[in-house]
Amino acid sequence: MQTISPRFRRTALMVLRGLHFVGLAVFFGGILTDVVIDRYAETQSPAFLSDARVLVSLTSFALPMRGLVLALVTGVAMAALRYGARPPRWALAKLALVVAIFVNAQALLFPAIAEATHWAAVSAEQGRILAEYSAAVGREGLYGAANLLMFLVAGALAIARPALGQRAGTKP
Repeated sequence: MQTISPRFRRTALMVLRGLHFVGLAVFFGGILTDVVIDRYAETQSPAFLSDARVLVSLTSFALPMRGLVLALVTGVAMAALRYGARPPRWALAKLALVVAIFVNAQALLFPAIAEATHWAAVSAEQGRILAEYSAAVGREGLYGAANLLMFLVAGALAIARPALGQRAGTKP
C-alpha cells in the first residue's frame, strides 16, 4: 500500500482548511445577511417586508446549506487525512453537531422560513403585519438560534480539541 507523503499531506490539509473556512464564512455570512435584511425590513411597509422575505428565503435556501456542506466535506477529508479511520471523539462530536444542524435546517428551519415568507406576502396584501407572520418568524428565530448554538459548540470543540484528543474506540 502506498502512503501519502508528508509534503502532500501538509499541502492538502492547507487547501482543505482554506476551503473549510470559505464554507464556514458562506454559512455564517449568509445567516448574518438574512438577519440584517430581516431587521431592516421589519421597520418598513408590509409590501417591502414581503419582498425582503422573498430575498431572505432565496438566500437562506441557497447560501448557508452550501457553505455547511462545503465545511462538512472538507472537515471529514481533513479528519481522514489526519486520523485515518479512527478519528478522535471530539471530531465525531463535531460531525454529529453538523449533521444535527443540517437536519434541523431541513426539517424545522426551512419550513418556518417558507411559512414566514408566505405570511409576509399575505400581510402585504392586507396592508398590515399579521399575527401568523410574527408566530412564523418566532419559530424561525428559535430554530435558527438552535443552529447557531450548535455551530458555536462545534467551533468550541475545534478550539478545545487538544483536551479532547481521545480517539474513538480507545479507553481513557
